[in-house]
Amino acid sequence: MDFVNSVFSKLMTRSSSGMDYDERAALREGAPYTGPLSYEPVLYLTDMNELPDGQPEPSTEADEIIEELKKDKACALQAARIIAEYHGRPVYDAKQGIERPLRYRDMAILLPEIKNLGEQYYRTLERAGIPSFLARDGGYFDTLEVSICMDLLRIIDNGRRDLPLISVMHFPVFGFSEADLAEIRAHCSSSRPGEKLPYSDALRLYAAEGPDGGLRARCADFLSKLAGWRTEAAFMPLRDFLRKLINTTGIGDYIAALPGGRQRSANVEALAEKAAKYEEESFGGIYGFISYVEA
Repeated sequence: MDFVNSVFSKLMTRSSSGMDYDERAALREGAPYTGPLSYEPVLYLTDMNELPDGQPEPSTEADEIIEELKKDKACALQAARIIAEYHGRPVYDAKQGIERPLRYRDMAILLPEIKNLGEQYYRTLERAGIPSFLARDGGYFDTLEVSICMDLLRIIDNGRRDLPLISVMHFPVFGFSEADLAEIRAHCSSSRPGEKLPYSDALRLYAAEGPDGGLRARCADFLSKLAGWRTEAAFMPLRDFLRKLINTTGIGDYIAALPGGRQRSANVEALAEKAAKYEEESFGGIYGFISYVEA
């Protein structure tokens, strides 16, 4: 508790976080305890300094996003290992006055922001077999399910928007890992040295002349699907097109299987209805709807 108060009092100041971690916010000991279960604080470090062999230094915003994804995953894996290590250890329950095993619900992960990091940590814990609850914040358009639908619309409208492109490729139903994303960029850098091509160009380059194998085939398949969706979008009402995307890509099944799946599915259906209402009142198509949402 003293350790938490010491760290938070230095990190949480009005200038850095909008509030001061003062005496009113500090944790207070509920019941004193000294004994064999008085564990000392432990500081764990995740080494982020070494890039894999052949991986270029980040040179564009897209490269920086990929590096952050890799770092976030490394930290999430570290957190999962620590939780698994401590689960079941004997602790003293001051409220009940007994010794008992440490439970998953006794542990919490504090993150600087939830929108992107939270989902990464949640999926990592889920794959490790660790039950977890994600306290989501933000508004309707910041939810995972609405954000991914909007990013998919963005790259269908304009395939050269690198950040939504990476967001979509990295989404679980599309199957591109952090290592895949980095490999695509590394190949581009080695075959076009000195050229800082957009990530969308790197993806096309890899699909055309990357090493034969699964990743090259997946890149080509992804680009083919994008081209097909772009054609369909020109001839379908926006609501119907959006619903088809949700159903045929697997996004709908994925979000329905997440905690709060019913509400998530309702959020996506509400987005389709917003698209229909927008189309009734204008003729802007996907580009217009994206601009409307972003405004």
